[in-house]
Amino acid sequence: MAVIYLGRIVESGPVEQVLTTPRHPYTQALLSVLPESPERIVLTGETPDPTRIPGGYRFRRHDLTLASPRSRGRAMSAGRGSRVR
Repeated sequence: MAVIYLGRIVESGPVEQVLTTPRHPYTQALLSVLPESPERIVLTGETPDPTRIPGGYRFRRHDLTLASPRSRGRAMSAGRGSRVR
């Protein structure tokens, strides 16, 4: 399974793992809108213009990502065959 944000895969891995233990803040926010989710994650900030996407870590506009090692845009292993960018 892969989760895409602004045209880039931000998280990938086995379906069950991504759905039950999402690692990327965008994946977590997407899954929080499901009826069975215990809490809703509301994203702040503005989505970049898709015709002028910034380089590096595309999700950096959100407070959750400050000081993240992903700020350079590299994919990191999230264990058990998963990758998070």
